[in-house]
Amino acid sequence: MGAVAKSASGFLLFIKRGEAKTASGAVIPLISLAPKEVTNWRVSLVERGAYASVKAKYRDKAQSKEIEVTTGDEELAYTIRKLLKDESEAIKAASAQLENFQRGKSTVSLQLPGNPLFMAEAPLKLSGFRDGVNKTWVVETATHTFNNSGYSISLDGTVKKQTV
Repeated sequence: MGAVAKSASGFLLFIKRGEAKTASGAVIPLISLAPKEVTNWRVSLVERGAYASVKAKYRDKAQSKEIEVTTGDEELAYTIRKLLKDESEAIKAASAQLENFQRGKSTVSLQLPGNPLFMAEAPLKLSGFRDGVNKTWVVETATHTFNNSGYSISLDGTVKKQTV
């Protein structure tokens, strides 16, 4: 769940989305941008379900009852309706759903002169824009374009995953 797929050096790589790491686990270097380096930008600061925790249930066969697990620490919780087979699966499902909620809150799109350092999963620090935009994002898609107008890049990103 929540992976980025990329073809590289004859291999198909699957990398966990939002962590700003390579397939080998190395951290991708942070790239900083200021408004003067960007041709055009837009941001969407949407709260997609303001959930800060997720609950999931599984069936404990030994106790012959349903057990609930919770990820996150806030009172407003989303509940996964599907009954999961065990505690491990319930925790994984709840954690993945919480990551989706955290990632889906805000998005940014930028157009700027070309730079081959930009790639999916690259961490992007924006400074000097405005409140809500000045923070670390993770590039979800990087579209490099080379045409008669020159070399440019379009980036789409989401808020960097919070480490717990």
